[in-house]
Amino acid sequence: MKKITTGFFYAIIMVLIVLTGCNTTSTKDNGDTANTGDTANTGDTADTGDTADTGDTADTGDTADTGDTADTGDTADTGDTADTGNTGDTADTGDTGEDGTITKIQKGEIDLETEVTFECVVVGIVYNQDDSHVNTNIKGLYVSELIAEAKPYSGIYVFVKDTAELDAYAIGDKISVTGLYKEYYESSQVETTADGISKLGTADVPAPALISDPSTVATPFELVGEEWTPTTDHGADGEKYESVFIEVEDVSVTNDDLGHGGWEVTGSLAIDKMMYYYSNRTVGKMFTSIKGVLIYSYNAFRLAPRLAEDLVEDSGDTGDTGDTGDTGDTGDTGNTAPVEATVDEIQNGDVAADVYTDLEDVYVMSPARKHSGSPTLYSFYVHSGTSDKGLLVYKMVEGNSFPYAEGDWLDIKGAVANYSDTYESHQMQNAKKEVGTNVVSKLSKPAATVPAAVTVSAADLMNTAKLYDYIGVYVTVSDVKIKTIPNQYDITLENDLVVDNMLVPANTFTGYAVGKEFTSISGIFDVDFNAPTIHPKTAGDLVAK
Repeated sequence: MKKITTGFFYAIIMVLIVLTGCNTTSTKDNGDTANTGDTANTGDTADTGDTADTGDTADTGDTADTGDTADTGDTADTGDTADTGNTGDTADTGDTGEDGTITKIQKGEIDLETEVTFECVVVGIVYNQDDSHVNTNIKGLYVSELIAEAKPYSGIYVFVKDTAELDAYAIGDKISVTGLYKEYYESSQVETTADGISKLGTADVPAPALISDPSTVATPFELVGEEWTPTTDHGADGEKYESVFIEVEDVSVTNDDLGHGGWEVTGSLAIDKMMYYYSNRTVGKMFTSIKGVLIYSYNAFRLAPRLAEDLVEDSGDTGDTGDTGDTGDTGDTGNTAPVEATVDEIQNGDVAADVYTDLEDVYVMSPARKHSGSPTLYSFYVHSGTSDKGLLVYKMVEGNSFPYAEGDWLDIKGAVANYSDTYESHQMQNAKKEVGTNVVSKLSKPAATVPAAVTVSAADLMNTAKLYDYIGVYVTVSDVKIKTIPNQYDITLENDLVVDNMLVPANTFTGYAVGKEFTSISGIFDVDFNAPTIHPKTAGDLVAK
């Protein structure tokens, strides 16, 4: 969080500077069903990253101070040789009992724009990603003081301006950092370059600070219109633990979709996907523990797990199987024989949610989307071949590359799910394990010809009485114009119809501005985050005037 160290007037100036330098980001995650929104979080990473600024380890000189160099501490300075000992360092900082540079930054004892140098251990890593959400390089590092157990103010984000190679650093690396302490949207960080970081060896990652009451570090969210928005009611200890490695225990999911890939657990604590995206969440699901870095991003404190091992599911959830009393559910084993259905039946709502379904003789009608946070899972649209309608198949294909081409015929077994709250739109997705096996298999049939787009008016797509006729249909709208400032994820047309990049690269809308006119825009029409949306299949689907 931003520290008040040099006076109110100075703070106002710094805020203005930050605001003028910020980039426009989408409030829409563009389909964490599409999960492209995840990329919005990349801003978050920068945000939180700023927290890394705490690095003013020039104060490490302070450690020299602590040595009072006159001290045998000078020989303790030979403890600097203990530095190479890594864990010795942790012993050092622990033994001195004095705050390190990171702690001093987070406590507001170091002025903004001060160059700092300090030693620390890498606790978490934030990556940049390409248009397919594959990690490309290191954007920043969450680091900690060299201590045995994380404590208030002991962590910060180090933002690497010129990035670092994918394998340059790993969790547990002991590094020296030289950079500038900055504030980025009220989150402290140390801004540096790859040359400003030196690897010294390895060190023990401190044990996470145990937070007994998650609400003390949480920012509750409230539903404003159709968006979950953070309140200003931050937990009393949020600032103390900003960028610190923490752990909460015995929590359950209280909201499985805050938008942008986020969700919520006991105590109104938001879980963020900045470093690891966890998709297997449902309301009521229990966790023995969740570890991660407490970040401050988009005006909210959020817990960001670093890897899969940070989320320990409560095996007591077998209590669900304990619903065996509900052998009605296992009686759903009757459902292990899938119900046969067509695309039209699913889209018309004739098949209830969660029913194990066999969707036969459909073909691929769109490119596939690789998901952020789960970069081996793909979503795509299929077509029935018997009507204009198509259907989204969500995260049911896994691999390093998408194995099907447009026109390939498939048989798909999975669960039917609702895709939107405001409008009825449906999809196929993974079925619960106790219900049946998810299968996508290719049929031996000649490739289908994907139909041409159906011409429709933008007004009809926004008309609740007519839009259901076009959900899942490849459509074209003509003579349309951009209404609001575009971002990298979507554009909004004059009648509030959204066009997004679910199926096309993130840079597709680069260069567009308010008032830009199009002869036509084509794409698959669906409802995304409760907004009628066109998903172009290629950049060529947008024909500018």
